[in-house]
Amino acid sequence: MLVIFINLCRKYLRDPEREQLCRQALTLALQALRAKLRDGPVTSGLVVEIYRAYLRIQRHMPQKESIFASLLSEAYKKLTKVCSVRRRIQENGINCKC
Repeated sequence: MLVIFINLCRKYLRDPEREQLCRQALTLALQALRAKLRDGPVTSGLVVEIYRAYLRIQRHMPQKESIFASLLSEAYKKLTKVCSVRRRIQENGINCKC
């Protein structure tokens, strides 16, 4: 009885609906990663998160690879800039807890 009820509640997606949800998820993921990169502090964890997203896109949607590649390179540039500033501060003998 319970199995019949569960089967009645399932909703299967058609291909156009699945493709639309995929495009929407990709757009929202890009927006979220860009917002993290723009608003929050750039950490190595964020760069790794973007890199993992890049690897998934490279494997499953190669036509969108360039978008994630540019986002990844931008994140890496910001991270290296932050690291070089921290290094200069430490070289000058100023203790910074950034």
